[in-house]
Amino acid sequence: MNLRDLDKIWREACPEEVDGLARKRKRPKQWKIMLDNYNRTKETAQPTATKNNLEITLYDPRGIDNAEGFLNDTKGKTVLVVGHSNTTPAFVNAVIKQKKYQDIDDNNNGNIYIVTIIDGKISDTVLTINWQLLL
Repeated sequence: MNLRDLDKIWREACPEEVDGLARKRKRPKQWKIMLDNYNRTKETAQPTATKNNLEITLYDPRGIDNAEGFLNDTKGKTVLVVGHSNTTPAFVNAVIKQKKYQDIDDNNNGNIYIVTIIDGKISDTVLTINWQLLL
């Protein structure tokens, strides 16, 4: 599963909601959080990492063309990958081995990509949450 940068306005207007979202997420048995080395992505992922006592693993979005290492490292795990409008779709495309998803519009801060791999079979979908409706 992938949470794109949450809107900075949402974070400033409702910081308790960011913490509330973290409280609602339950920790799967094997869970990993990965993100690029930018402050906004760290701010997005930190409440979930703190709540679940998980370390954050950094990844280089320039190396996303080779998804095999990611797939080997995360086999059997639930992974939250936090990225940006151009790196997240490219990352998902590398994992699903298709050029299916385009860069995300800068006004869209609510895409959640869900990729499931079971016995080598890949399924994927994208959910879009309109955070403005929740404010």
